[in-house]
Amino acid sequence: MENVQREKLKIMQIAPFDLPTRKDLMCGGTQRVVSNLDSSYIDKNHESFVVATADSQVEGTLLPTIKEHLWEYDRIVDLAQKEKARNEHYAKTLEHILRINPDIVHDQARFVCSDIYKERRGEIKSPIVVSIHSNFVDESEIGHLRD
Repeated sequence: MENVQREKLKIMQIAPFDLPTRKDLMCGGTQRVVSNLDSSYIDKNHESFVVATADSQVEGTLLPTIKEHLWEYDRIVDLAQKEKARNEHYAKTLEHILRINPDIVHDQARFVCSDIYKERRGEIKSPIVVSIHSNFVDESEIGHLRD
């Protein structure tokens, strides 16, 4: 069997901001998916970047957005705080994408439905793959993707 040399890719995943991304998490299915993919990318000798809360732990390179997760069972978070955190998470995500310029972005946090993506998507050169882990989004959130 031939030994095939594979190209080393820069792969960036965007995790949600509600829970940290860690292997030991007993809940947070999306964060566990991100963590498992991160480990697999490292095992395959790719560069793995994970955009997540600063209290996350990954095998690749953590690209932090907000200081800590907003899991509402830990503390009371009002809607204004959550919206502010979401906007900061997405703004930092865009900064990381533009700085790293990965070969591919795997959005697992609905970044492509954010206002900042809608306003500045023309600046992003990387292809974006989206995984939907919750209820499907409203048509108004994704109509811009057809442009």
